[in-house]
Amino acid sequence: MSQFDWEFVGSVLLERERRPVLVLDPAGRIVRANRALLFFVEEGTRTHLVKFVDDWVLPDSRPAFLEAWTRAMAGERPRVSVALAPTAFHLEPVFELVPLKQDGLVRSVMMVMVDAVASGLSVPLLPSLGLLYEVSLDGDGRPERLLRALSPDRLHKVDTSVPCYRGLLGKDRACASCPVPGLSKENPSTAIRLESHSPFKAQLLSARRVRDDVASVNVVPVDQSIYSSLVQARIEALGVRAKLTERERHVLALLLMGRTLDDVASAEGISARTAKYHQQNLLRKLGAESRTDLFRLLS
Repeated sequence: MSQFDWEFVGSVLLERERRPVLVLDPAGRIVRANRALLFFVEEGTRTHLVKFVDDWVLPDSRPAFLEAWTRAMAGERPRVSVALAPTAFHLEPVFELVPLKQDGLVRSVMMVMVDAVASGLSVPLLPSLGLLYEVSLDGDGRPERLLRALSPDRLHKVDTSVPCYRGLLGKDRACASCPVPGLSKENPSTAIRLESHSPFKAQLLSARRVRDDVASVNVVPVDQSIYSSLVQARIEALGVRAKLTERERHVLALLLMGRTLDDVASAEGISARTAKYHQQNLLRKLGAESRTDLFRLLS
């Protein structure tokens, strides 16, 4: 019976993996990288037979990476955020280091990208990513050509000869809610695109200029549950800032839901007079003139 060629099998399985993956030998050299990784890194970046720490990992990330590498060589599976130079989407990948053993000894380490954060931020992007793409800009700062696109479920093959609105949406003209025109490096831009009233569906678009001639756009889907969670988080933030009591925060949430004072009293198990007292207190603490003025604070 012929033996399996495990190197071949491993290569096939690696190419089927949608997440960026690379395999390093004990000296830290990259011996294998799948297409997802090649798509993630900047075009032209070397991915084979590179001394990883020397050529890819930026100085600030090297101590954390070397610590994780040591743990992986000892048989652990650590995770580490690694600033690479450069990535196509200007993201900082979070890798899980998986030791690959043979005869009980770690012979190589497989690095699988499990998340990513925007460079300079600590907010995870990939779990909530609807679509991330980059476009080139013309002399007036308007989107010109679609460069690349990425979403959690697949890597997009894009036509780089067409603008983003045609390549991604099939439209003949730029979107009215496009956040790219007039964008500067110092001032990122956000916009909301309403897709459906009932059920409520929208998209949150955020854009930033990553180079003089390139902009990055993140499109995150927002449904009713996400919107409600955002509003609730905003209410909590208002309550903390204004030092509202727990009861006052409950009353504030009910008022912003459009409830009457009688409704508030019934929900909280208090009298209408006490509900009005809490309303007056929270209005004063928040600097609002009336119940209607509370909605201004949500913006």
